[in-house]
Amino acid sequence: MFIYSTFLQRAMDQLMHDIALQNLPVVIMVDRAGLSGSDGDTHQGLLDISWSRAIPNLQIFTPCDENSLKQAMIIASKREGPTLIRYPRGHIPAQNLSPDSDSAIVKIFDGSKWALLGHGASVQTMRETRELAKMKNFDLPAVYDIRRVKPLDIKLLDDILSRYKIIAVIEESYKSGGVGEDIASYIAGNKLDVKLLQFAVPDICVKHATQSQQRELYGLTAENILNNYRSISNEE
Repeated sequence: MFIYSTFLQRAMDQLMHDIALQNLPVVIMVDRAGLSGSDGDTHQGLLDISWSRAIPNLQIFTPCDENSLKQAMIIASKREGPTLIRYPRGHIPAQNLSPDSDSAIVKIFDGSKWALLGHGASVQTMRETRELAKMKNFDLPAVYDIRRVKPLDIKLLDDILSRYKIIAVIEESYKSGGVGEDIASYIAGNKLDVKLLQFAVPDICVKHATQSQQRELYGLTAENILNNYRSISNEE
């Protein structure tokens, strides 16, 4: 089935009781996930990550390009339980923003002192951040595409957290209940020596604007991410 992220909010009870509770093999394609720009105040797709991650049996994929979308659909078609696949307003890029892989977390670039983790539309922002770091002769970050945000692949996450002392998580969803919050909890619970930067939408109702304006307003830009990294890295 296909549904806007904002409309899926109205079907939360059905998703839980009619699908997830029975562990049915239903694939839900969630359109306009993330910042939806000029669709208006009521159509911002920011809540689906936060609330759907709490639903048992549900797996959530966040493809960033055409290939990863196809891969997510193949995996979902073979599952016994329900799957949610979220994608942004507009179009999924046809070019490979991320390597062809069925892994839950895919490495796009190696890095030195820090790493960027994100999903969906944020993968393009991470690539822009790395390019900006290269232009300004800053430390080049590793870049990881989190294709499955629920459940997180703990083995792969452990490997990443063991390699870098500074991690930045970028996502077009609310910070509260987001993937960054989950990673922060994991870092704290395991007493890992990792500094975490989180870039997501704050606890507000997002106003009508273009997607670019919204990303600028909420700090989901390469410039803001790089400036925050510079600030925290200078403290070490």
